[in-house]
This record gives sequence, C-alpha cells and structure tokens, in this order.
Amino acid sequence: NRSLQPFGGIRLAVQPCESYGYEVGPEIVKIFTDYRETHNQGVFDAYTDEMKLAGKAHIITGLPDGYGRGRIIGDYRRVALYGVDFLLKE
Repeated sequence: NRSLQPFGGIRLAVQPCESYGYEVGPEIVKIFTDYRETHNQGVFDAYTDEMKLAGKAHIITGLPDGYGRGRIIGDYRRVALYGVDFLLKE
C-alpha cells in the first residue's frame, strides 16, 4: 500500500494511479490544478513583463526543466552580436 503524494505535481501522482487501475478523486485533482501552484508557476509569477519579453527575445534563456526548474539565465552572446534594441524588437 502506498499513499498519494500530489505535492510533487498532480500529473506525477495521477499517472501511476491510472497505470495500476486506480482513479484519483476529482476533488483532489481540482485542488491541485485550480488552487495550488507548481514550483515553476511560482517562479514565473515572480518575473516582470520585461523579463518575460527578454526571454522571448532570447536575450535570457531557460535551462531544461529537469536541470534549471524554469529559472532564466543570461545569454549575452546574442546581445553582443545583435544589440539590445534589435533583440527587443524581435
């Protein structure tokens, strides 16, 4: 017997249950999809609009989820090549 651990992500909790023929209650799924934020949602909520635009222009980039948890890091080679004004227009 195992307990349900949805705090690591509701999808990570639902998939194993379904593979063993169990169903997670709809109330639990609703709570963890509508009311509780994931770690990455909380990280991105902290970003300003300017930071998000800089990410879209590839001035700053995110590492893959398994490594960087969605945090953004600078990629300043593009700034040197194209200039900030060009990248922000892009």
